[in-house]
Amino acid sequence: MLSNKVKCILSLNDSNLTEYANVLNKTKQSLNKKVQNETYTVSDFIKLCDMFGYTLAFNDDNGKPVITFDISDIPDKKS
Repeated sequence: MLSNKVKCILSLNDSNLTEYANVLNKTKQSLNKKVQNETYTVSDFIKLCDMFGYTLAFNDDNGKPVITFDISDIPDKKS
């Protein structure tokens, strides 16, 4: 189910898995395994959102964001 939503977001933004793989610094084959097994991380979703200027959020029952995540929430592994 998650993979269908990822593909939908990519399609709605005229993008594809190859471009997403580049953002994740993965090969397309590696991303295809992630898609097949649905082994995404929160960082993967944050990076997907960042590709299109979106944020990942938990919303309350009224649709108001309670907490949001963006690219600054991903730790820099170089540090």
